[in-house]
Amino acid sequence: VTKRMLLLFFLLLDLIERVTAHLPPKEYNSCSESVQSNLRYNISKYRSTIGIPVAVNYYESLADAVCCDSRVMYYAEPENLYSKSDVNLFGTLNETTIFYDSSCGLPVFQAPVNRSIEDFYQDTKEHGWPSFRADEVFTDNVVTNKTTALVSSICGTHLGTFLPDQFGDRWCIDLSCISGNPLNDSSLNTWDYQSNSI
Repeated sequence: VTKRMLLLFFLLLDLIERVTAHLPPKEYNSCSESVQSNLRYNISKYRSTIGIPVAVNYYESLADAVCCDSRVMYYAEPENLYSKSDVNLFGTLNETTIFYDSSCGLPVFQAPVNRSIEDFYQDTKEHGWPSFRADEVFTDNVVTNKTTALVSSICGTHLGTFLPDQFGDRWCIDLSCISGNPLNDSSLNTWDYQSNSI
């Protein structure tokens, strides 16, 4: 083994580490696919260093950490992230919207259904995270463990928690985990934040 070959080997290892540094370590990665790089609502720009109370890889995005890193499973994205000026979830909604898994792109929630956008907003504002009701869940794609209160997609993406209240069943969901683009969408790189459309 020459010095040059050894140097190339270490450069290759460094390159591999840089390419995968945004992912949780394999033993902690619950997602079947990588988080999409172009999430809706400007979520892709957020890093895991904001508001995550457990140690994760420095380069993990907020979505990688909250949605795919099992070490963070019992924690959530920062409260009221949906209302930050550069996210502005309710400033972009004007009709029933489908929310997609941030990793695999399956539809997981749609809102509002059988209520107004104002009702959806008030429910979300009261709890600090997007809050969905039973009619708004794509039950074929969402797994709700009513014992542990954990909610995930069939792709392994952690979505949030199941927290019923006086009005009935409620899914308290991390926006970073439902900001994906539709599965097999040929225009994945053309998300237009201003118009909330592709």
